[in-house]
Amino acid sequence: MVRPRSSDQEALNYVYRLFRYLLDLGEIALGLRFIFKLLGANPGSSFVNFLYGISEPLVSPFRGIFQSTILDIGVAEWASLVAMLTYALLVYLFLRLLRLFGK
Repeated sequence: MVRPRSSDQEALNYVYRLFRYLLDLGEIALGLRFIFKLLGANPGSSFVNFLYGISEPLVSPFRGIFQSTILDIGVAEWASLVAMLTYALLVYLFLRLLRLFGK
């Protein structure tokens, strides 16, 4: 078996770190979105509005899988949790394949 050159390994490590970083950012945004909606955060707040704006494209493909649950204080938006799980799984599988073929 041929081992990748160090520059190839560095490139793989860079891609690995980049995808992990992007996943972390997405998971944080989606997690905050879920918590803010659950606790009934004011969407008129500039930060909450910003957070909803950047996380909406991540959540929209998963709308309609489960209905959101309306609570006394806020909304349990299950699409956010489904998005978090799906993106984590996809990135995990991609990185496993990257490591497998990079060896």
